[in-house]
Amino acid sequence: MFSTNHFYHRIIRKNVVAFGNLFNNITMLKYSKDGTEEHGRQTVPVSYSGKENFVSRLFAEPELAKATQIQLPRMSFEMTSLSYDSSRKLSKFNTVTKVNANDENTVSKVYGPVPYNIGFELNIYVRNVEDGTQIVEQILPFFAPDYVITLNYLDGYDISLDVPIQLDTVDYIPQYEGPELTPRILIWTLTFTMKTFFFATEDSTAKIIRKVVANTYDYDIANTQYVYQEVVPDPLTASANSDYGFTEIIQEAPFIGNFEVTDSTILFADNSTLSADDNDG
Repeated sequence: MFSTNHFYHRIIRKNVVAFGNLFNNITMLKYSKDGTEEHGRQTVPVSYSGKENFVSRLFAEPELAKATQIQLPRMSFEMTSLSYDSSRKLSKFNTVTKVNANDENTVSKVYGPVPYNIGFELNIYVRNVEDGTQIVEQILPFFAPDYVITLNYLDGYDISLDVPIQLDTVDYIPQYEGPELTPRILIWTLTFTMKTFFFATEDSTAKIIRKVVANTYDYDIANTQYVYQEVVPDPLTASANSDYGFTEIIQEAPFIGNFEVTDSTILFADNSTLSADDNDG
Protein backbone atom coordinates (compact mmCIF):
# COMPACT_ATOMS: atom_id res chain seq x y z
CA MET A 1 0.00 0.00 0.00
CA PHE A 2 1.12 3.57 -0.64
CA SER A 3 2.29 5.82 2.18
CA THR A 4 -0.40 6.91 4.63
CA ASN A 5 1.40 10.24 5.13
CA HIS A 6 -0.05 12.94 2.93
CA PHE A 7 2.47 14.77 0.77
CA TYR A 8 2.24 17.32 -2.01
CA HIS A 9 5.45 18.93 -3.29
CA ARG A 10 3.74 20.95 -6.09
CA ILE A 11 6.23 19.50 -8.56
CA ILE A 12 3.93 19.57 -11.60
CA ARG A 13 2.97 23.17 -10.85
CA LYS A 14 6.64 24.17 -10.48
CA ASN A 15 7.47 22.60 -13.84
CA VAL A 16 4.56 24.27 -15.61
CA VAL A 17 5.48 27.69 -14.19
CA ALA A 18 9.17 27.21 -15.07
CA PHE A 19 8.31 26.25 -18.65
CA GLY A 20 6.00 29.22 -19.16
CA ASN A 21 8.60 31.62 -17.74
CA LEU A 22 10.99 30.69 -20.55
CA PHE A 23 8.82 32.60 -23.02
CA ASN A 24 7.55 35.57 -21.00
CA ASN A 25 10.12 38.09 -22.27
CA ILE A 26 9.86 37.61 -26.04
CA THR A 27 9.36 40.88 -27.88
CA MET A 28 8.26 41.74 -31.40
CA LEU A 29 9.35 44.82 -33.35
CA LYS A 30 7.42 46.59 -36.08
CA TYR A 31 9.48 47.95 -38.97
CA SER A 32 8.91 50.22 -41.90
CA LYS A 33 8.25 48.62 -45.28
CA ASP A 34 11.92 48.70 -46.24
CA GLY A 35 12.84 47.07 -42.87
CA THR A 36 15.27 49.82 -41.83
CA GLU A 37 13.25 51.85 -39.32
CA GLU A 38 11.66 50.63 -36.09
CA HIS A 39 8.08 51.80 -35.63
CA GLY A 40 7.35 50.14 -32.29
CA ARG A 41 7.83 47.07 -30.13
CA GLN A 42 5.70 44.94 -27.83
CA THR A 43 6.08 42.01 -25.46
CA VAL A 44 4.26 38.95 -26.77
CA PRO A 45 1.75 37.74 -24.11
CA VAL A 46 1.85 34.07 -23.11
CA SER A 47 -0.86 32.17 -21.24
CA TYR A 48 -1.73 28.59 -20.26
CA SER A 49 -4.34 27.36 -22.71
CA GLY A 50 -4.89 24.64 -25.29
CA LYS A 51 -4.74 25.51 -28.99
CA GLU A 52 -8.36 24.54 -29.68
CA ASN A 53 -9.68 26.66 -26.82
CA PHE A 54 -7.58 29.62 -27.82
CA VAL A 55 -8.59 29.48 -31.47
CA SER A 56 -12.25 29.19 -30.45
CA ARG A 57 -11.90 32.40 -28.48
CA LEU A 58 -10.36 34.13 -31.47
CA PHE A 59 -13.29 33.14 -33.69
CA ALA A 60 -16.04 33.66 -31.12
CA GLU A 61 -16.66 37.22 -32.38
CA PRO A 62 -15.68 37.36 -36.08
CA GLU A 63 -16.71 40.98 -36.71
CA LEU A 64 -13.64 42.98 -37.69
CA ALA A 65 -15.15 46.15 -36.25
CA LYS A 66 -15.35 44.78 -32.71
CA ALA A 67 -13.54 47.17 -30.38
CA THR A 68 -12.11 44.53 -28.03
CA GLN A 69 -10.81 41.78 -30.30
CA ILE A 70 -7.99 39.59 -29.00
CA GLN A 71 -4.82 41.22 -30.20
CA LEU A 72 -2.20 39.19 -32.01
CA PRO A 73 0.55 38.08 -31.77
CA ARG A 74 -0.01 35.89 -28.71
CA MET A 75 1.31 32.60 -27.38
CA SER A 76 -0.27 29.79 -25.40
CA PHE A 77 1.09 26.56 -23.96
CA GLU A 78 -0.22 23.45 -22.24
CA MET A 79 1.00 20.20 -20.72
CA THR A 80 0.20 17.35 -23.09
CA SER A 81 1.75 14.18 -21.62
CA LEU A 82 3.43 12.60 -18.62
CA SER A 83 5.51 9.41 -18.91
CA TYR A 84 8.08 7.46 -16.90
CA ASP A 85 11.68 7.61 -18.17
CA SER A 86 13.53 4.40 -17.26
CA SER A 87 16.77 5.61 -18.92
CA ARG A 88 17.31 8.16 -16.12
CA LYS A 89 16.46 5.89 -13.19
CA LEU A 90 18.51 6.58 -10.04
CA SER A 91 19.09 4.45 -6.96
CA LYS A 92 16.13 4.71 -4.61
CA PHE A 93 18.52 4.50 -1.66
CA ASN A 94 20.01 7.92 -2.37
CA THR A 95 18.59 10.32 0.18
CA VAL A 96 18.39 14.05 0.83
CA THR A 97 18.20 15.15 4.47
CA LYS A 98 17.55 18.17 6.66
CA VAL A 99 17.77 18.60 10.44
CA ASN A 100 14.42 18.82 12.20
CA ALA A 101 13.98 22.23 13.80
CA ASN A 102 12.35 20.79 16.93
CA ASP A 103 14.91 18.01 17.48
CA GLU A 104 18.54 18.33 16.38
CA ASN A 105 19.12 14.63 17.05
CA THR A 106 16.81 13.59 14.21
CA VAL A 107 16.57 14.49 10.55
CA SER A 108 13.94 14.40 7.85
CA LYS A 109 14.85 12.62 4.65
CA VAL A 110 13.40 11.84 1.25
CA TYR A 111 14.55 9.05 -1.00
CA GLY A 112 15.94 9.40 -4.50
CA PRO A 113 13.69 10.98 -7.13
CA VAL A 114 11.77 9.15 -9.83
CA PRO A 115 12.38 10.39 -13.42
CA TYR A 116 9.43 11.41 -15.57
CA ASN A 117 9.09 13.26 -18.88
CA ILE A 118 6.49 15.99 -19.24
CA GLY A 119 5.35 16.90 -22.74
CA PHE A 120 4.52 20.54 -23.52
CA GLU A 121 3.08 22.25 -26.58
CA LEU A 122 3.72 25.92 -27.34
CA ASN A 123 1.51 27.67 -29.91
CA ILE A 124 2.28 31.03 -31.50
CA TYR A 125 -0.59 32.94 -33.15
CA VAL A 126 0.20 35.72 -35.61
CA ARG A 127 -1.48 37.61 -38.47
CA ASN A 128 1.39 37.54 -40.95
CA VAL A 129 4.46 35.48 -41.78
CA GLU A 130 7.03 38.08 -40.70
CA ASP A 131 5.62 38.28 -37.16
CA GLY A 132 5.78 34.51 -36.78
CA THR A 133 9.34 34.10 -38.00
CA GLN A 134 10.49 36.96 -35.79
CA ILE A 135 9.14 35.21 -32.69
CA VAL A 136 10.33 31.73 -33.64
CA GLU A 137 13.87 32.96 -34.30
CA GLN A 138 14.03 34.20 -30.68
CA ILE A 139 13.35 30.64 -29.45
CA LEU A 140 15.13 28.16 -31.71
CA PRO A 141 18.79 29.15 -31.09
CA PHE A 142 18.53 28.28 -27.38
CA PHE A 143 17.58 24.64 -28.01
CA ALA A 144 20.40 22.52 -29.40
CA PRO A 145 18.33 20.45 -28.97
CA ASP A 146 17.76 21.12 -25.25
CA TYR A 147 17.89 24.03 -22.82
CA VAL A 148 18.75 23.34 -19.17
CA ILE A 149 17.10 25.08 -16.21
CA THR A 150 17.60 24.49 -12.48
CA LEU A 151 14.65 23.79 -10.19
CA ASN A 152 14.41 23.62 -6.41
CA TYR A 153 12.04 20.69 -6.03
CA LEU A 154 11.52 20.44 -2.27
CA ASP A 155 10.83 23.35 0.05
CA GLY A 156 13.16 23.28 3.06
CA TYR A 157 15.67 20.94 1.42
CA ASP A 158 18.90 21.98 -0.23
CA ILE A 159 18.24 20.16 -3.46
CA SER A 160 18.35 21.78 -6.88
CA LEU A 161 18.42 19.63 -9.99
CA ASP A 162 19.21 20.47 -13.59
CA VAL A 163 16.20 19.89 -15.83
CA PRO A 164 16.77 19.64 -19.60
CA ILE A 165 13.94 20.88 -21.82
CA GLN A 166 14.23 19.34 -25.27
CA LEU A 167 12.73 20.82 -28.42
CA ASP A 168 11.15 17.92 -30.34
CA THR A 169 9.25 19.34 -33.32
CA VAL A 170 8.40 22.64 -35.03
CA ASP A 171 5.24 22.76 -37.16
CA TYR A 172 3.80 25.64 -39.16
CA ILE A 173 0.20 25.99 -40.31
CA PRO A 174 0.33 28.61 -43.09
CA GLN A 175 -3.37 29.41 -42.90
CA TYR A 176 -6.09 28.58 -40.43
CA GLU A 177 -9.52 28.34 -42.07
CA GLY A 178 -12.01 30.01 -39.76
CA PRO A 179 -15.53 31.34 -40.29
CA GLU A 180 -16.27 33.61 -43.24
CA LEU A 181 -14.94 37.17 -42.96
CA THR A 182 -12.60 36.09 -40.16
CA PRO A 183 -9.03 37.46 -40.36
CA ARG A 184 -6.36 34.89 -41.27
CA ILE A 185 -4.42 33.32 -38.40
CA LEU A 186 -1.00 31.74 -38.79
CA ILE A 187 -0.03 29.21 -36.12
CA TRP A 188 3.42 27.91 -35.20
CA THR A 189 3.38 24.80 -32.96
CA LEU A 190 6.49 23.76 -31.02
CA THR A 191 6.55 20.58 -28.91
CA PHE A 192 8.93 20.03 -26.00
CA THR A 193 9.94 17.30 -23.54
CA MET A 194 10.80 18.38 -20.00
CA LYS A 195 12.94 15.78 -18.19
CA THR A 196 11.88 16.22 -14.60
CA PHE A 197 11.70 14.25 -11.33
CA PHE A 198 9.13 13.36 -8.67
CA PHE A 199 9.74 12.81 -4.96
CA ALA A 200 7.72 10.70 -2.54
CA THR A 201 6.87 11.35 1.11
CA GLU A 202 9.50 12.29 3.67
CA ASP A 203 10.62 10.34 6.73
CA SER A 204 10.94 12.75 9.68
CA THR A 205 12.21 10.19 12.23
CA ALA A 206 15.66 9.34 10.82
CA LYS A 207 18.47 9.43 13.40
CA ILE A 208 21.82 11.25 13.22
CA ILE A 209 24.85 8.92 13.39
CA ARG A 210 27.41 9.99 16.03
CA LYS A 211 29.81 7.04 15.99
CA VAL A 212 30.71 4.15 13.69
CA VAL A 213 32.86 1.19 14.78
CA ALA A 214 34.15 -1.61 12.54
CA ASN A 215 36.13 -4.64 13.70
CA THR A 216 38.14 -6.69 11.18
CA TYR A 217 39.22 -10.27 11.92
CA ASP A 218 41.39 -12.93 10.32
CA TYR A 219 39.09 -15.62 8.93
CA ASP A 220 41.70 -18.37 9.09
CA ILE A 221 42.38 -18.01 12.82
CA ALA A 222 39.32 -17.73 15.05
CA ASN A 223 38.97 -14.62 17.22
CA THR A 224 42.15 -13.02 15.83
CA GLN A 225 41.41 -9.32 15.48
CA TYR A 226 43.27 -7.45 12.76
CA VAL A 227 41.95 -3.88 12.81
CA TYR A 228 39.71 -1.82 15.09
CA GLN A 229 38.38 1.31 13.38
CA GLU A 230 36.28 4.05 14.95
CA VAL A 231 34.98 7.26 13.33
CA VAL A 232 33.26 10.10 15.19
CA PRO A 233 32.38 13.69 14.24
CA ASP A 234 34.55 16.53 15.48
CA PRO A 235 33.15 18.04 17.66
CA LEU A 236 31.06 15.20 19.10
CA THR A 237 28.07 17.53 19.61
CA ALA A 238 27.94 18.62 15.96
CA SER A 239 24.58 18.57 14.23
CA ALA A 240 24.02 17.83 10.56
CA ASN A 241 24.01 21.56 9.78
CA SER A 242 27.21 22.29 11.73
CA ASP A 243 30.66 22.88 10.30
CA TYR A 244 32.42 19.71 11.44
CA GLY A 245 35.13 17.25 10.55
CA PHE A 246 35.84 13.65 11.54
CA THR A 247 38.13 11.96 14.04
CA GLU A 248 39.26 8.48 13.02
CA ILE A 249 40.86 5.97 15.38
CA ILE A 250 42.59 2.96 13.83
CA GLN A 251 44.28 0.21 15.86
CA GLU A 252 46.07 -2.60 14.01
CA ALA A 253 47.23 -5.96 15.30
CA PRO A 254 50.72 -7.20 14.28
CA PHE A 255 49.22 -10.15 12.33
CA ILE A 256 48.74 -9.59 8.61
CA GLY A 257 46.84 -12.19 6.60
CA ASN A 258 43.47 -12.95 5.06
CA PHE A 259 40.83 -10.94 6.89
CA GLU A 260 37.19 -9.94 6.80
CA VAL A 261 34.85 -7.44 8.47
CA THR A 262 32.76 -9.57 10.85
CA ASP A 263 30.85 -6.95 12.82
CA SER A 264 30.19 -3.23 12.90
CA THR A 265 28.40 -0.90 15.26
CA ILE A 266 26.69 2.45 14.70
CA LEU A 267 25.97 4.82 17.60
CA PHE A 268 23.15 7.32 17.09
CA ALA A 269 22.74 10.73 18.68
CA ASP A 270 20.19 9.39 21.19
CA ASN A 271 22.77 6.76 22.37
CA SER A 272 20.94 3.87 20.67
CA THR A 273 23.06 1.47 18.62
CA LEU A 274 22.80 -0.65 15.52
CA SER A 275 25.00 -3.71 14.94
CA ALA A 276 25.40 -5.73 11.76
CA ASP A 277 27.32 -8.80 10.62
CA ASP A 278 29.12 -9.05 7.30
CA ASN A 279 30.50 -12.50 6.52
CA ASP A 280 30.88 -12.19 2.77
CA GLY A 281 34.70 -12.28 2.98
